[in-house]
Amino acid sequence: MSETRISQISDETKDRIKNIVKYHYGFIPKDSDIEWIDKMLANNYGSLHEQQIIRELAAKNISNGLLKHRDGIGSEQFERIESERDIFRYLRFASMCFRAGIPAGTIGLCRTAIESGLRERLA
Repeated sequence: MSETRISQISDETKDRIKNIVKYHYGFIPKDSDIEWIDKMLANNYGSLHEQQIIRELAAKNISNGLLKHRDGIGSEQFERIESERDIFRYLRFASMCFRAGIPAGTIGLCRTAIESGLRERLA
């Protein structure tokens, strides 16, 4: 029985991904991050593989910011705030839509999250 081997992502593809991420999201990902996500998505190979890698890189960058904020205010307070506010629920679903490649759902849920946050803040 032969093993199926998936080839590594090419340097040309990595450079294209870096340019797109830099232009659209304002940061330059490391080669190791691109390779790690490529391996993570190995069973999901499809026609939009590069776009999946780009979405995962952007989501990882956003998650890193949230983790820094959580470390700054403390895990317990962050968890309490996250569980009590609707804005975080909408943002969580927006993140899922973003990773799944559903831009209309992402935009709609982000708008709803902002409206919800403003309502909570004004109440």
